[in-house]
Amino acid sequence: MEHHLKTSLEKLEADRVLAPFCMSIYVATQILANAQLGSAVSPITATPARASQTPMPFGKWLATKSDAVELLVALHEAKCISFDAQPATLVQLRDRFEKEYGIDLSDFSNIDNNNRSRKRSLTPFLQRLRDLSNERSERLDG
Repeated sequence: MEHHLKTSLEKLEADRVLAPFCMSIYVATQILANAQLGSAVSPITATPARASQTPMPFGKWLATKSDAVELLVALHEAKCISFDAQPATLVQLRDRFEKEYGIDLSDFSNIDNNNRSRKRSLTPFLQRLRDLSNERSERLDG
């Protein structure tokens, strides 16, 4: 019984830790899907009055701003998202991310500079995502 309780608690902790990873993957797929739709589909608003207001964010970014910048820089460098058949710029990725996830990244350049000045690890968020993904595979396959 104690072993099952410990295993259940470990799974709950893993799920809590995996949430930002899952959200990040979901963010990337949403950015990609929205980019592929481009201007072919006009945005739908709930009421005509809402059309003039700032659109509601799709979700809420739960990790830090530096994590968001780290993820967006990696997506940009990997050139895995495009707008109008061209690799997305950091500005395009930042703007879309801000709108979709309700985060203010107006200090993106400063955060990116700070991220690149890290002493211990340049990409702790990406490393955490990798580790969590590996742990998930081991848990599910082992």
